[in-house]
Amino acid sequence: MAGPLEVEIKVKCDDVSALVDGHPELGWTVVEPRHFESNDVFEQPEEALKRRGSILRLRVAGGRATLTYKGLVPESAGTSVKIREELETDVTAPETLAEIFVKLGMRRSFRYEKFRTVYRLRLGDIEVLAMRDELPFGEFLELEGPEPAVRAVADALGIDEARYVADSYIGIQSMLCAARGVELEDLVFREGEADGLDLA
Repeated sequence: MAGPLEVEIKVKCDDVSALVDGHPELGWTVVEPRHFESNDVFEQPEEALKRRGSILRLRVAGGRATLTYKGLVPESAGTSVKIREELETDVTAPETLAEIFVKLGMRRSFRYEKFRTVYRLRLGDIEVLAMRDELPFGEFLELEGPEPAVRAVADALGIDEARYVADSYIGIQSMLCAARGVELEDLVFREGEADGLDLA
């Protein structure tokens, strides 16, 4: 039996600030101020998680750690919106948990860093969350909520369905590395790069 479902639209957006300024009618209430996140992805032998469209992620942000499992569900077939089972729990000792995973035969396959700001958007009587993600390879906007709601907000923002990004950040980085002819590299800010970003 599947757990709670995450319904998401993700788009590449190089100027989220302009989108916020251009659509004040959506409210853009800050739920979580801009913060830094470090994410470690763990994999089973023979990439068993990847082969079934699943991911196991250990995230540390603002002194809090969470473990998240995401997996494809039948509802995701035939739709441009990402629909996945999502199970998440707090972790009190992330370093110990990572060591346990290794002892169980898993490995850390990927690390990615980002700055995230979370907004609540309202359109009439519907409400969605909007995540502004700043990564070393650019900015993205994610809309999360019931499918009709995220589609309605995307339409209000002028985001055409052709712009929806189906790949995860690890998937995008994999394609970029493959295009350069190199193995998958961690997606992290260069030394001093994150320190130079405006945290206001």
